[in-house]
Amino acid sequence: MSRPPTSDEIETGMVTTSLKLPADMRDRVRETAAEHCITASMLIRQYIEMGLAAEQPERKVSFADAIRVLSGLPETA
Repeated sequence: MSRPPTSDEIETGMVTTSLKLPADMRDRVRETAAEHCITASMLIRQYIEMGLAAEQPERKVSFADAIRVLSGLPETA
């Protein structure tokens, strides 16, 4: 079984974009990312991807609805 890519492998080929956030939002992003064992950059990218996917009207099921359903499923080992 293959292991997931490391954060360094994921970051390869990425470009840096500056973003200004209020301090409390930055702290929440960092805390949430740490809870999921990912970097703040990864979390922000995931949220941007979800938002962009939700903008695609040709989807039969909205991405937001799919996430809502999937997040209610029990975790697997």
